[in-house]
Amino acid sequence: MFVPSTPLHAEVFPRLLPREGLQVREDILYTNHKGEEKKGIRKGAEKILGQLGDALQKILEPNEVILYVAAARREAGLLEQMTMGYAVANVVTMTTLVFTNLRLLHFRVKRDGRWNRSLRSLHWGDVATAKVSGWLNGQLQLTCRNGTKEKYWGLSSDDRRKIQVLVDALLPASQGDASGAQSMRSLCPQCRAPLTAGNYSCMGCGLGFKDESSLLWRALIPGGVYFYTGHPVLAAFVILGELYILLLIVLSLAASSDPEIGPEGAIGAALIFAFLLLVEKLITIYHGRKFLREFIPAS
Repeated sequence: MFVPSTPLHAEVFPRLLPREGLQVREDILYTNHKGEEKKGIRKGAEKILGQLGDALQKILEPNEVILYVAAARREAGLLEQMTMGYAVANVVTMTTLVFTNLRLLHFRVKRDGRWNRSLRSLHWGDVATAKVSGWLNGQLQLTCRNGTKEKYWGLSSDDRRKIQVLVDALLPASQGDASGAQSMRSLCPQCRAPLTAGNYSCMGCGLGFKDESSLLWRALIPGGVYFYTGHPVLAAFVILGELYILLLIVLSLAASSDPEIGPEGAIGAALIFAFLLLVEKLITIYHGRKFLREFIPAS
């Protein structure tokens, strides 16, 4: 375990101080990779702690100290980017990373940085390797001891360089602290109990999460899947797109009386547009399953 009083930067004295019910290392939290305090870094960290402070007070262990915080994006798969668009995928993957002396906390956040109550945790002892790369668009890739990988991108240049210094210190100090999970796992936002994939109810406190059982009928409603998973902007785009396809189907059928098109041509065109609508519905179900498997509280 990385001892909270361990110096990180040469010639910078460790400053472990309380902050509104939290323990933070000010000499790490507010400084760059050289240990130099910067107003911009302090301002960004204070904003994040202001947004997540209440949650962190309930989540952190008694001996857990906040070392650093950073805004990032979880990795979006190629299919997600192709079907949602790069810009949209960029928004729905927004994440805040909190580095403590014990683990990495992954908070899914909304566009304004507020937590959506989806939480994941990875103990440093469960990390086999950590790679920090990129320049303007920094990336952090973690390989867990069970072989799974976690990748984040969109790190600022300051965060990228500071995170490199952090993981270089945290991983060697946590070699003997592996947990039974050996990977990142989702936690209940209410009681911190580990959640099980496919089980949308917390075994610890009974908190319910939105599940996949209603996705099929919600997909029949334009934008229904995205409203259910908390993405109203995406839902609005889908409503417009589906209404446009439905209009094309109606217009195609209406053209059956046109002698140049005829009933067969009209039906053929309508079937093509209906197929496109079906594909769009399947894509929304795919997205919905991805969102729900990150555990969204039902209330």
